Amino acid sequence: MEERIIRINKRFGGRLEHPSNLMFDIEQAKRIANNPFKRNAYVIRGIVIGHPFSDANKRTATYFVTQEFKMQNYKYDEEMIVRGIKRIAEKGTNKIPIIEGKLRKWYTKK
Repeated sequence: MEERIIRINKRFGGRLEHPSNLMFDIEQAKRIANNPFKRNAYVIRGIVIGHPFSDANKRTATYFVTQEFKMQNYKYDEEMIVRGIKRIAEKGTNKIPIIEGKLRKWYTKK
């Protein structure tokens, strides 16, 4: 998972500078295989709040979660995701239940 996130960010012109928070949250996410909302909440927190990349943290988080839910056949409103991730970054929202709740509002099963 971490290599995939790093590749995504590289496509947006960033580079990994501070990996520790991201790696911690990815490890937490890997333990939650049966709850895609909570799993992706950890990834969002690791990228957006942990700010591990030199650039494009919000774009990386947005792209990652949209691709994750696409693979699981969820539909979503991309504009809502972009605004939501921006708000998470602006407010410094780091509580997993809050981020998970936001994710549940952004996606619905097809």
